[in-house]
Amino acid sequence: MEEQEKNYREFFDFLSEFTIKYREEECKLKYNVNLIDILGADENAHSRILEKLLKIKNFDSQRFEVLESFIQYVQKKAIAFGGIKIEKPEITQETERIDLWVRDENYAIIIENKIHHADDKEEQLSRYIEKTKRHNYENEQIYIVYLNDYEPDEQSWGEYKEKYKNRYVRLSFNENILSWLKEEILPWVNDKVLPDTRLNGKCLLSALEQYIDHLEGMFELRKINNKMNMDLQEFIKKEWGLNDNLIENYKKLSEKKKEIEKLTTQIDNLINQKIDALLEQWEKYLKNKGFKHVHKDGEHVRVSIPIEKQNFDVSLGVEGRDIQKTYCQVYPTDDGTTPRSEIMEKLEEILSKKMGNNPLRYEYLGSNTFKDLSEEGCILIEKVIKCLMEFK
Repeated sequence: MEEQEKNYREFFDFLSEFTIKYREEECKLKYNVNLIDILGADENAHSRILEKLLKIKNFDSQRFEVLESFIQYVQKKAIAFGGIKIEKPEITQETERIDLWVRDENYAIIIENKIHHADDKEEQLSRYIEKTKRHNYENEQIYIVYLNDYEPDEQSWGEYKEKYKNRYVRLSFNENILSWLKEEILPWVNDKVLPDTRLNGKCLLSALEQYIDHLEGMFELRKINNKMNMDLQEFIKKEWGLNDNLIENYKKLSEKKKEIEKLTTQIDNLINQKIDALLEQWEKYLKNKGFKHVHKDGEHVRVSIPIEKQNFDVSLGVEGRDIQKTYCQVYPTDDGTTPRSEIMEKLEEILSKKMGNNPLRYEYLGSNTFKDLSEEGCILIEKVIKCLMEFK
């Protein structure tokens, strides 16, 4: 135990020195400007970018050439996707809370985006499959693309894991999406789109290059960072006493990596405790305020509000297990119906933002303390309930 504590102390000392060195090297980078970096991109933003790309059609043939390229790329990983014939696809983002949804006459593709490795919500993939089936697709017509470095949680599948084992593929942004964009889409834009003077190819090229650069920045792959990375690695070698003995170096680095993984696990546990404490406080606060139908669900605390034959859920939650990104959102409970436009228009007056094409309204909460967040969220929920009650 004492040895472990000593290792942790030494690591924190090293981390402090490494952070200083990293910032010094980062300041040396010149002309490193990326608009996506500056504006920030959460999972929804990445989904919107992919949606925009997949919707691109050939000016003359009206073929969805980017979607065709994506399906061809997926077919190399999962042969069952070979049965997909692209004709008149409808491509949506955040419709019925599905990140990306490609629906054609004879197939539907559920694309779940986990670029920031958010946890799967309760039976998430199972619920998305059920939603798709309600649009008159059979199991054999539904395919799933899961964008993550890790496999889905077992519980996410519900009863469908075995049924979909041949119509499911996992791709990572780092190894797959980035290489597809660089090796397939970027050359296509340069060769086919830019020469066509009828098209605004320069804007597409600029957007694509910015997005590729943004992803490379996320995964520490920017060439402009090569010298910085080499200098940082030299710093690590010096601090950890690495030498020319490859086997000895490998052993030392593996041991350090294990120590870091243990530390990361403890940090994750502390973060989860904070999030759970926040959710419990929200749940208790809402119940004490007299709200009915309050329940904690994953990363949310929900209040269900019945309106005519439809329920609306109002929830306070955290985004991607990030306690700094808290929000209140309102959306119709899944029952296959479309909410009345006047209800959504009224909600727009209360909540400040809209997510994608989904009739879902949300507003980020800006406070930093549990108490303030609870009070702020409940005030917002009270406004939403008052609004919805007008339609009873």
